[in-house]
Amino acid sequence: MIDFKNTIIEQLAVHYVGNPLQEQPLKLSNEPLTFNDDMIYELLINYFFKSFKSEEVYQFHNEDDISLNEVFAACYSIFSNPEEKFFEQSRILADILYRTTDHPQVKSGELFVSQFSGTQLDGEDFEAIGIFKAENKDTILKVYPEENGFGIDHEEGININKLDKGCIIFNTEAETGYKVAIVDNIKANGEAIYWKKDFLGLLHKENNYTHTQSYLQMCKGFFEEVYNEDNGVDKSEQILKINQSKNYFKDANTFKEDVFEQEVMKEPEIIEAFKDYKESYQEPEEFKLPETDQFHISKQAVKSQQKYFKSILKLDKNFHIYIHGGRDLIERGFDDHKKMKYYKIYFSELLP
Repeated sequence: MIDFKNTIIEQLAVHYVGNPLQEQPLKLSNEPLTFNDDMIYELLINYFFKSFKSEEVYQFHNEDDISLNEVFAACYSIFSNPEEKFFEQSRILADILYRTTDHPQVKSGELFVSQFSGTQLDGEDFEAIGIFKAENKDTILKVYPEENGFGIDHEEGININKLDKGCIIFNTEAETGYKVAIVDNIKANGEAIYWKKDFLGLLHKENNYTHTQSYLQMCKGFFEEVYNEDNGVDKSEQILKINQSKNYFKDANTFKEDVFEQEVMKEPEIIEAFKDYKESYQEPEEFKLPETDQFHISKQAVKSQQKYFKSILKLDKNFHIYIHGGRDLIERGFDDHKKMKYYKIYFSELLP
């Protein structure tokens, strides 16, 4: 996790990046931003950092050579000589963003580029570079005194409580693309992938978060594609296995594959089917399965994946049954008279 309580802004530059498809300009400043107001300083620190809450860590990527990633190259230059290279490279970063803005709905905005010291990642201090874009403006009302009372006006400004897009590059593991944290408030139409993919060129860096997430995604695929009604598995049985899988990751601190198979899959034929599925599993590019069969479970990754593990038995449009356990208390059958399927559920008492 990121700790910014001792972070110092060493240098700061601001540029304006329009959308070239909307014939909006790129406006580059001619000198770094300077300010002596302590309040402004604290507001900027909080604006830049407080939206970074995820354990996800990325790295710069290029299929041919990491040095061909333009943002990586600019950051490498800054880290090598911040006093001489920072402002020049901040202008280059703004130009890269302008050139990679290739969707008509991408909003224009101010681009902040900053050099930091004293920023901690997982308890260790690092030099860091921040790149932040403010796309959305809020309107505020200003009330001011006049001779006979008060006047009112409006003004647009940046909402300091919500960072639209940002990344923090930590000066470590340069040979594999640094460690990078991002914020990207992606819109539903998906145009904002330009920030992570087209501009920054990032891939996930393997850690406990990605190990947990990739394994959970693989489990989800197994339940959807193999352990299902097409293969003779009753829907209630599938839901119970999904719940057992989900609960294992919620309750355990360390994932051990052999324990997971024995406690969740249990039956030898299911374990064998699970192993076969894992062997043939087509991994998403960003989430490779861990090469180890043991890793620390990221609770944040578990929480992010819970919504994809459904435990609802949907019966036509009339009934939804939430199943959390007790497979022996559920019976399925077919009524010859009504020519309909049914579930019989046993219980001890109605809960309020």
